Amino acid sequence: MACGQIVAISIYTLTPLLSHNTDIDINTRRHEHHKPTPNRPTAQPTSTMAQTPEQRKRNEKFNKQQDAKRGKPTQEIIKKQSFKSPVSPVVLGLLAFVIFGGLVFELISRMIG
Repeated sequence: MACGQIVAISIYTLTPLLSHNTDIDINTRRHEHHKPTPNRPTAQPTSTMAQTPEQRKRNEKFNKQQDAKRGKPTQEIIKKQSFKSPVSPVVLGLLAFVIFGGLVFELISRMIG
């Protein structure tokens, strides 16, 4: 498998070195048997398909965000992320209860005993 990868890399790196007069397509031989037949229907391009209102809203939101980013340095684009604790509040509360509850129980037992 590694040998095949090396060959593929070397073919793609050598293609700019070929003369400009040759019309060599690396993938033509590999995909010749997949040409569509005249009676086989072809897929419609996606640009002619209608968008749903939900998708249209998402596209508008994305385009608005991209327009806001244009011309700004990357430090301004990256949003400052708030600190998130790796431990949930429930686990922190349970841990505090065990530690401080044990401390209070120990103090009460020493005062009584």
